[in-house]
Amino acid sequence: MNRKEEKNILQALLGTSTGNIRMKQTIRQAYDTIDIFIALIKPDGEIVYINRKGKDLLNCNDEELKGTNIISDFILKGKKAGARDFLRQLAKRKEEGAEEYTYHFSNEYFDDLAIKAINHVILHNEKKTAAIFITGMKLSPEALNDS
Repeated sequence: MNRKEEKNILQALLGTSTGNIRMKQTIRQAYDTIDIFIALIKPDGEIVYINRKGKDLLNCNDEELKGTNIISDFILKGKKAGARDFLRQLAKRKEEGAEEYTYHFSNEYFDDLAIKAINHVILHNEKKTAAIFITGMKLSPEALNDS
């Protein structure tokens, strides 16, 4: 898959390839009003998009997200290898589907923010993973201790 094809797939998921400007705005506004974490990442973990709720939870803005990787920049140090292995396994899939995974985020503002997420694999027409669409909810400390 070349960069142009990859870009087209990612744009379609975000509604940016739609000719109708109002439709593009509606799709992005819908993602931003939903009270769950939504992210779109490339198979290597590069962040393409995070909705408003996700940016609030991670305590960052669009500028701070540019060029970041969900694993190297946001996953808790002791959980990076597990998250990397999980994403590698998803990237090897030859069919679309979803897998559950709990991400453990960490940065200068918090030590362990757990997001229980469903990871939707988006395939390119060559049966290669083009992107991973993540939707999830923050786990309470009590729920985290129970798991």
